[in-house]
Amino acid sequence: MQLLSSFSLTSSGRRRQRRAISGSAWWVHLFGAIALVAGLFLPLTTVGQALALPGDSPVAQRLQTADDTVPAAPVQVAAIGEFQTAQGCAAFDPYCQTTQLVDNDGIWTGVFAAPPGAYTWQIAAVAQDGAVSTYGQGGLGGPEQEVQVGDSDLGLYFELNTHTNDIDAQPVDALLSVQVDGASYALRPTDGGFEVLVSALGGPASFQLFVGADPVTDPQQVDLAPGPNRLSFSADGQLVNVEGLTQGTVTIQRLDTSGAPLSGGCYQLRDGNDLVNQGCDADDGSLDANTSMTFPEGVPGGNVDVVEVTAPDGAEPIGDQELALAAGDLLVTLEPEATVESEGQDESITQDENGQVIETDDGTIISQGEDGQTIQVGEDEEDGDDQTDDSQGPPGDLVVTLLDPNGQPIGGACFELVRADGASAEVCDTTDFETPDFANNGNTGFFGVPSGSYTLRLSQELDGVTVDERQIEVIAGQQVTETITAAVTQEDDDEEDDQSTTGRSLIDGPVGDLVVLRQDQDGNPIGGACFEILDANNSPVAEGACDEDGDVADDGRIGLLDVPEGTWLLRESRTPDGFEPVPDQLITIVAGSVIEQPAQGASTDDDEPLVEEIEGLALEPTATPAEEDEDEAQGPGNLLITLVDADGQPVGGACFELVQDDQIIIESCDTAQFEQNPDNGTTGFYGVPAGTYTVRNSENPDDLPLADDVEVDVTTSPPDVTETIQLPAVETPEETPTSSPTSTPTETPTETPTTEPTAESVGIDTGDLIDIAGLQEDDEPGPPGDLIVSLQDADGDTVGGACFQIEQEGQSPITSCDSDDPFPDNGNTGFFGVPSGTYQLTQTRTPDGTNAIEPTEVVVEAGEGRTEIVTPSAVGGQDDDDDDDQGVSISQGEDGQIIQIGDGEEGDNGGDDAGDDNGGDESGRLRVDVSAFDDTIICVELNTGGGIGLTDPPAACDNGDGDTNNSRNRIDLRDVPPGVYLLTVISGAEGIEPVEVTIVEGERAEIALSQVVPTPTVAPTQAPTTGTLRITVTDPSQNLLGGACFDVGNNSGTFNFCDDDGNGIIDIPDVVFGTQTVTQT
Repeated sequence: MQLLSSFSLTSSGRRRQRRAISGSAWWVHLFGAIALVAGLFLPLTTVGQALALPGDSPVAQRLQTADDTVPAAPVQVAAIGEFQTAQGCAAFDPYCQTTQLVDNDGIWTGVFAAPPGAYTWQIAAVAQDGAVSTYGQGGLGGPEQEVQVGDSDLGLYFELNTHTNDIDAQPVDALLSVQVDGASYALRPTDGGFEVLVSALGGPASFQLFVGADPVTDPQQVDLAPGPNRLSFSADGQLVNVEGLTQGTVTIQRLDTSGAPLSGGCYQLRDGNDLVNQGCDADDGSLDANTSMTFPEGVPGGNVDVVEVTAPDGAEPIGDQELALAAGDLLVTLEPEATVESEGQDESITQDENGQVIETDDGTIISQGEDGQTIQVGEDEEDGDDQTDDSQGPPGDLVVTLLDPNGQPIGGACFELVRADGASAEVCDTTDFETPDFANNGNTGFFGVPSGSYTLRLSQELDGVTVDERQIEVIAGQQVTETITAAVTQEDDDEEDDQSTTGRSLIDGPVGDLVVLRQDQDGNPIGGACFEILDANNSPVAEGACDEDGDVADDGRIGLLDVPEGTWLLRESRTPDGFEPVPDQLITIVAGSVIEQPAQGASTDDDEPLVEEIEGLALEPTATPAEEDEDEAQGPGNLLITLVDADGQPVGGACFELVQDDQIIIESCDTAQFEQNPDNGTTGFYGVPAGTYTVRNSENPDDLPLADDVEVDVTTSPPDVTETIQLPAVETPEETPTSSPTSTPTETPTETPTTEPTAESVGIDTGDLIDIAGLQEDDEPGPPGDLIVSLQDADGDTVGGACFQIEQEGQSPITSCDSDDPFPDNGNTGFFGVPSGTYQLTQTRTPDGTNAIEPTEVVVEAGEGRTEIVTPSAVGGQDDDDDDDQGVSISQGEDGQIIQIGDGEEGDNGGDDAGDDNGGDESGRLRVDVSAFDDTIICVELNTGGGIGLTDPPAACDNGDGDTNNSRNRIDLRDVPPGVYLLTVISGAEGIEPVEVTIVEGERAEIALSQVVPTPTVAPTQAPTTGTLRITVTDPSQNLLGGACFDVGNNSGTFNFCDDDGNGIIDIPDVVFGTQTVTQT
């Protein structure tokens, strides 16, 4: 019987590849034997993160030439043709995931297995808006071509160069690749060998050859030049040449006749009829009137024509201009008024022998520094173009406070910060720039601005407000506040306000709601208050309200509805007995929003202390305890924890937390993310503030039980504090095989919306074997049953992501997590096939924003499934993972964008210092974890977020320039001036959003980056592939037990199979790949 099911193939992240140049077929005899068993090479690529903005895109299958269009930058490229049927796809399917090419700076390549035969083929490129461009004979829009796979060949190599529209397909007799510093590149065949292009920062690199996924050489070292390099290999796999290629870029800046930028154009560099390079303004993801072109095969040199293929919207096309290609970064400015042409005049460009000046006959010059940094094309200006910017410096913050003559804030203003060189940034006190909580409060913030001198001025007029521009100084690493009192011209009001019957001002416009939270000095709700909202003339702008007016009287919540948008004065008009009045305070109402505003007034009871001293928490510096040295109380120390099993052997891979005052101060693990020598049984905490901590074992490998908490004292005096923690012995209960299978099917619990399967879910592949053990020999402690723990909040909604533990006296605890089952994070945690009996249920991992449950007693009944509904406790639980208000901040979005680790807030305990010592340096450090990109060299940059960037921002590449440690997958930046920066990935990965990071003097911030895995544009349709599912039934001693029956189910239904021959093994043929549910009946 065949089980029918649907399935889809998954794919890996991108790998950097490069294009191939057409050449004859070649043979690699050394790898022939290995190649015969090699499978599909290069894991599949998903749809990449979009780079281009929507715009004019080529139409699928339309015949296009290099002369009349520049295709939009693709986000997905596939080799298509008849050979795709061997990969489980339809022929000429541009969305087939098994024939996707991978990108290397605009050159897309791939190598795929294909049986012998003749195949027609094309290359299909999918743009961000879904338009498909095809490449065939003659390039873009060309018809299909044919390629022959011989009897001794194993597959095909494909390539598309989007810079030149060149394509290539060649048969190969081995699926070969090379890894350079962990990044994989397909090897392209050449006459008598093969080659690959690699871009590098310069210096030593490691490389290794592979056939399929199998290495065929040992890792070797090679020195690479900065920029693109060509590595050539002989037919037997020997590296025979390393050629450094000319590095450079061309950026085309499009302006109108007034010098304003014009965005949306597309451009080509042509050498006669040959296309040298091409690109569009939108290719980099922003329409900024700048089109950048790179040269992954090196800058070719010589003269080219700059051709505007697609003019910006509403602009007249500009004439071709000649450009001399050279090393370095060339900037070409296309501006109609800047080009003065004479008929028949030769506009060739000349350059002196030192490369300092390049000049055309019409007076256009190109200036280039000796370091090859920038070449600028444009008319010669008398005032010179060698301006230097002395105002650049480490970032600082500026907060502008705008007040009226009465000292009241004026909201909604817009200010502009202008530097001497004309660079400017504008920020407004509105919801377009700030959150509703801070908008319209009279404060306008410029954060992360390079330090230096600026002109500050009002950029948009405010009714009746006049502000003179002024000079201000932004100081590195500090926040400067500039308070401005505006000159306000008010119009005369009408003689009388005829609204005296209501006491309200006539204010037209949008409204919002305000909820006042009346509290005492400790934040406890206090009932019985009344509040009103007044304008600057003490006139009400909305009807007042009292606590008893709401749905629940005297609950401390007072709602004031339909309040006009703006900044007003909140006043308590009735104060509850026994409490001080709430001081008047300014509140800002945002249209369409509900704002909650705490309002505190202290108790007048003198016997009640206003501040309760919490043991272990000093609100102000206190004297050092007598039993500690003063240095120890103030300085950091190191703690090394060694975890051993019951026999005293080290246990690697564990995680521990340091807990103080019921707060998790810091976590560290014996893993590669935290340690340079992971899995050796020792977990280190470095640079921890001296004091007493609880060491808590938070996670162990292989489901080992957690160790008991231990108190330790961390001191600053050497040597490091060490603590050895021993795990309890793991006891395995004696088990007895069941005499006959139970005939009662497992019932689905009805208490919760989502249920857990009472079976084992398995992924099927060819030849998979599944052992279903656990048929107990002894009736001790009881026959197995199932328990589902459903974590629900007060509203009955499930809360996902928890872990629970059940434990019987004298038995080892059993732990299960919601994230580890076939239905992760649905709020239900299953314990399946556990011995029946009474257990103590505790929560071992608590989702963010919740507390742990109170320990409770649960019963597992033999042969049945039972659901236990539990609710988070009202106070903190026994193992709360919520790290709010703690010294270490850890946050991660569900899309995997960014994890930020570190303090970054004043007063945080910056404990995880990895032993680094900055001494008295006036700088900080940053560590970036890039382990999620283990096959790519990641480069990052710190820059400001205030609209004006740094001239020379701190930057580094993993194990390359700027990285101060030699460990892979970790980038360390030192000597970073304190301030708030934006961390940006500048190469090696796409789609990673910038993240704000705070650099604190003498401390280290930590950031972990993770990959963005986009959803494929169209789900691929694959032909099912089947295998054999084997189920074996054994007792704990691995003895086969015959006669069992099982239900095996998938999307097509459930089918029953029995061990008819009684040998303990059931083989089920023709099971499609995918997840099956196996249940003993």
